[in-house]
Amino acid sequence: MNVGNDGNHAFLLLGLPAADRYAVAATREEAREAWERFSRLAGEPPVVQSYLPGRALGCSALARSGEVLAAVCHRRIREYPVSGGPSSCCQCVEREDIRTYAARLAAETGLTGLAMFEFKEDGEGRPRLLECNPRVWGTFPLTRVSGSGIPLLWCALAWNAGNPDNPAPLPALNPPRGRRMMWTWRSAR
Repeated sequence: MNVGNDGNHAFLLLGLPAADRYAVAATREEAREAWERFSRLAGEPPVVQSYLPGRALGCSALARSGEVLAAVCHRRIREYPVSGGPSSCCQCVEREDIRTYAARLAAETGLTGLAMFEFKEDGEGRPRLLECNPRVWGTFPLTRVSGSGIPLLWCALAWNAGNPDNPAPLPALNPPRGRRMMWTWRSAR
């Protein structure tokens, strides 16, 4: 759906089926139609969020027992499809605010493992949490090209968890470099 404005707030409805992942509803009627469609497709009610007009940001982190051991933040430059979807191009940025949010969430949940905390800026430019993906995500290659050390540290922690009598040394970590990641096939469409 296209974003319109009838004087009401827009809503973002998220559905799980891969072919029809979300809809932006600018009117109550559009919201009702999207709600019914996603409820039918998924067999349960969809998640509803306020529409946020700003830039997309992410904080990729590796944590152990709630402590973030390494993190790299990025801002989305392009996405595919253009109307909203996964990053086709993103760049490392210094964003202590979202790094702090991610660390607080990791601590409060006792997170162990990888996670990508996704944010979107509101109308005043403040980051708002959209979701946490506790898995390998689409921008994971940026953790490597930025020099964050997350992939190697993840491997060492996994090895050590299964081999407590023969632990691997944890690698020294460097601050991430301001690199860019681009999925050429997504950007070329």
